[in-house]
Amino acid sequence: MKKVFALLLFACIATAANMTVQAPVKSVTAYSNGFAFVARSGQVSLPQGTTTLHVVNFTDLAVPHSITPSVSVPGSRVAEHYYYTITLTESTNATEYFTLGRLLNQSVGKTVSFTAGNDSVSGTLVWYGDGMLGVSASGGSGVSVYRISDLGRMTLPATSYSEAKQVNTTKTERGLAVAASGASGTGTLSLSYVASGAEWAASYKYYISSEADAGTGTLQGRATVTNNAGEDWDNVSLKLVVGNPHIESYAAPFRFYDQAGNAKSYAAGATAAPEAAFNQFTASPLSAYYVYALGVPATVKNGEERVLPLLENNVSYEREYFWDTYQATPEKVFIVNNTGGEAWAEGVIGVYLNGEFLGEASADYTPRGKEARVSVSGLPDIKVKKETVNQSSTATANSRTTTYRMRLTLENGMAEDVKLRVDDHLYGGDKVELVSSSLAAELKADGVIEWKPQISQGGTLEIAYEYSVTNYYVVETPRPY
Repeated sequence: MKKVFALLLFACIATAANMTVQAPVKSVTAYSNGFAFVARSGQVSLPQGTTTLHVVNFTDLAVPHSITPSVSVPGSRVAEHYYYTITLTESTNATEYFTLGRLLNQSVGKTVSFTAGNDSVSGTLVWYGDGMLGVSASGGSGVSVYRISDLGRMTLPATSYSEAKQVNTTKTERGLAVAASGASGTGTLSLSYVASGAEWAASYKYYISSEADAGTGTLQGRATVTNNAGEDWDNVSLKLVVGNPHIESYAAPFRFYDQAGNAKSYAAGATAAPEAAFNQFTASPLSAYYVYALGVPATVKNGEERVLPLLENNVSYEREYFWDTYQATPEKVFIVNNTGGEAWAEGVIGVYLNGEFLGEASADYTPRGKEARVSVSGLPDIKVKKETVNQSSTATANSRTTTYRMRLTLENGMAEDVKLRVDDHLYGGDKVELVSSSLAAELKADGVIEWKPQISQGGTLEIAYEYSVTNYYVVETPRPY
């Protein structure tokens, strides 16, 4: 009976085992909002029964509810998964060399020799301590004391100088435990999850060879990929998504478990010309997103940042001189048309003329067929001034109308004739009307009035205009009582 019980106990123990699995990161899809969708996988060979698979150094930045493990062994399934912590002790053999004090201790009562200044000393070592040693000459009755720091070459009769010792090192292993149960067999452990701390950002360089009112240039996009997700990406399949998925906030703390199952809290520079053979990504739409897939494996270690070539398009531009009267000076703007094959993620666009940097500005997400506006510099040689000439108001029983007489003064100090687009922002009200303008104008949405004057080199232009703003109000009639 005792033998049967022992065999049953042994069988129960044999069905529950721990196994370390190498399941490296295979693919990463990074988003611009600091999250990434990550996939890992590795080969496993499961025995019959329950096996706890340990995935070492699994990131603690995974969104807990997003972690999805699976095993491809027929007849087996995943029972549960959780973070774990194990304390391990490793023993190694090391050689320890003796200190001078230990060598001197072996030599007490024996003949030693050394140099002290210009003297050569030989005798019996009878004492040492506090940086001193005492030697008794052969046949003598006295002891000569010397400072160890004053000694030169020394010969000691010691016969052993080192010993082998075992060094124990304690380390902590953290990771994800996946409990699989069922039939035995060989297959794959797969893991997918959303992790924070991984992101990418786009930047662009637009190269033109001549500056005109319109033309064509080469736009090269770069992707700065940052990995602070708590794990290395070695030779992974990398995708970058133009668009940000919604991530539900989660308040549950990350937890690791010890051997007993107890929870533990765990707390780039300017380029003179476009680069040849630039883009390595293939772009394609996916649902509401646009995805760039890198054609070669990528390696980005935890804590590292990499700048990768993203896209290259030959696209057209229009140059514009523009003054928004909110600004002190007009600005030079390049309107870059996205006639390429993919959408442009939001990012900084720099413009280069024959290798010289003209300026840069942030641009929003630009779908195909749309345009990005890049303000590269101010135009201080075009002097501008806005002033109110007169303001008057009239009132009725249910409204008040204010009339504004305005004047814009434009002086062209540039060495060329200038076509300037001017936008002025009118005061708002229930009804806004353009009364008159000395130059043809267009009243646009949101109370913006726009002109497109041509100013000759060295010329001055004045624009006088008048507009009215009417606000209505309700006069309540007293109620009889």
